Amino acid sequence: MNGKYCMFMFMLLEEGKRRSEVAEILFSVYQMNVAHLSEYFEFQIKEGKMRNVDPRSAALTLISYFAHIYLLNGILGERFLCDMEAESEGFIDIFANGILIKNEAKLGE
Repeated sequence: MNGKYCMFMFMLLEEGKRRSEVAEILFSVYQMNVAHLSEYFEFQIKEGKMRNVDPRSAALTLISYFAHIYLLNGILGERFLCDMEAESEGFIDIFANGILIKNEAKLGE
């Protein structure tokens, strides 16, 4: 993401705090993205391709990560993330596979 796009996003967010009509537009776009991604996750759960989690929480987690990372990268530049693609792949791996090692026995047994 280039610095101009990031600055534009900050301007929209700041303007949204001052003007309710801008906030409504931002909210509707955000809600639409969350709803579509939630529906996708719900479908994946029903198909048995994803474990049974709250689809909206999963959508919020995914969207929040990318929004946060892109904004920070736009502000801090390459000092923050050297390789955006590698960072994204790392997050997707953690998101899809978790951080815990899958053991046959439960902890404490």
